[in-house]
Formats: sequence, structure tokens, C-alpha cells
Amino acid sequence: MSTRRWFGTAGLVVLTGALGACAAGGPTAPATGGDQQETGRGVSVGEREIGTANSDGRPGAVDGSTAPAPATSPLPPVLTGKRWGTIVRTGSFEGGVSLLDGGRLAEVDGDEGRQLFAPTPIGGNKYLVKAYNRGSATPLCWVARNPGDGRPLIVEGAACNAQDRHQQFDIAPVTRDGKQVYLFSNSSAYLRHSARNGLILEESGDAPPVSDFRINDNGPAPTG
Repeated sequence: MSTRRWFGTAGLVVLTGALGACAAGGPTAPATGGDQQETGRGVSVGEREIGTANSDGRPGAVDGSTAPAPATSPLPPVLTGKRWGTIVRTGSFEGGVSLLDGGRLAEVDGDEGRQLFAPTPIGGNKYLVKAYNRGSATPLCWVARNPGDGRPLIVEGAACNAQDRHQQFDIAPVTRDGKQVYLFSNSSAYLRHSARNGLILEESGDAPPVSDFRINDNGPAPTG
């Protein structure tokens, strides 16, 4: 066999082997790192899609749905039920709020009554406001009362019952002079100070002056 004929035969064998490899494995794709594969829907690893895009260009979740909204801000510690503190009306000349032994919520400048409070969430932005004596683990809860005879609503103490709507208070944070304070209300009646009647609950429909309050953290509340 001549040298020219041998080289021609060898070249045919090499060409036939290359064509066979292409037919068996398909076109060779550029390396993308690991087993990631570019698809029309996103990048997938094996069979699991990990990055689809929404119509506005934002990344989607693993299952292709819209990414979840950011979590809401956590409750301040004094609204978790795990801390107790004193409550003081902004601008008050008295010492603070107290649930007196006679039952009514009032402002005092002494140490009488229950003066430590642990607002405890019960769902739906509602709270039980638990009132304690220092050293006591048994609370009473705020309850809205109508004393009758045309007198304004007041707050008294009662055995805690999360199902009693008169004990379900809303506590709304507001900012005053750069500091966070709170509004207390029950069924749209707001806790406020009246020069004639002390602390009362009154609806804001007649635009009375609304009182706001500070909650001063005094440490861990009793458990249970």
C-alpha cells in the first residue's frame, strides 16, 4: 500500500469516528459550572427550577410564584406580654397609672394599687392589659365599664378573659417629639384624662383631646 493511500484511509476512519460521537452525544454545550442548565424559564439544577422571573423582571420563588412579602416589624418588647412596665400619661403631673384596689383605673403619685402592666397580644391586633402588684404573679385585666347615669365609660379590673370584648384593647403606637408613645382604646373609645372625671374612655367622634401614654419597661413579667 502506498503512503498516500494509507493516509487517506486513516483520515476516513477518524472522520467516521467523529461523526459517530456527534450522533451519540449531540452538540457539545459550553460548560456552565456543575449541572446547571439554561432554560427558557430560568436556571435549573437537575429537574428543580430555582430562579424564574416574573413579568416585571423581579425574581420569582422556587415554585414560580411571586416572592413572599417582607415580614412585618416585630412587636416592641413591652407589647409581647413577656415584659411588664409602668404606664405614664404624656404630660401628666401625677406619678403614673394604677389599677386601684377599689377597682378603677386612675392616676396616682403614691404606690397604691397595681402599677405594673403587661399588655399581652391575643390576636387581631387586640391585647389583654394585665395589671400586677409587684411580687404577685396573679393579674387582673383592664375591662371597659359603663357606670350608668350618663357618666362616661371607665376602666376597671376583672379576672382575665380573652373572650370578653370589653377586655380586648387596641394599642396603637404613635410618635410624639421623636419618641414612641401609645394610644389605648376599646371599641373606638379612647383612654383619656378628663379634668373632671380622671381617666375615662371616650369616643373620638366629638374630637375630644386624646391622651397618649408611655410604657416604661420594668423587666420580665411573670409567666403563665
